[in-house]
Amino acid sequence: MTGKFQVNIEDNAFYQMIRSFINLGVIPQIEQNILDLTFIDYASRAVRLLYDRKELKNEIYHIINPNSVSLTTVAKLLNQIGVTLNTLPILEFLDYLCDKDDGNKFREFSEKILLHYNLMENLNSTKLVVHSKKTDLLLNRLGFHWPVIKENHVEKMIVHCKEVNFL
Repeated sequence: MTGKFQVNIEDNAFYQMIRSFINLGVIPQIEQNILDLTFIDYASRAVRLLYDRKELKNEIYHIINPNSVSLTTVAKLLNQIGVTLNTLPILEFLDYLCDKDDGNKFREFSEKILLHYNLMENLNSTKLVVHSKKTDLLLNRLGFHWPVIKENHVEKMIVHCKEVNFL
């Protein structure tokens, strides 16, 4: 894994969120595993394993790392590599965003967070859930295992962000 995951990093919602959290110095304390980090080298390996197998033709596969992580875990991993982020309960976090959203340099970051986490949308909106159990079972039988997100993964991402002047 190189850490060079995203060509159009400026347009990627995940990277915009990470940059916003880092620039604001805070991240919401959300324990649910809501972040999917499917690394391209793993995804391409999974596709290669499933591709062109006679017994697996005309099937639908969901290539997604099932080892999702929480924002709280991301904060811990970032703190471990020297990126200081304070976690705040969600209501305090929203108050913090509102306080920072006064036309200053932090407004862009507050808006990105509100946009990408749909915090401005109705909380009763439909949530998309992708199930990949069948795909994961087949990949496991083929000797493939998705990585659990660790400190070194996050560190490579941050290094890449700095190399391309995104952070």
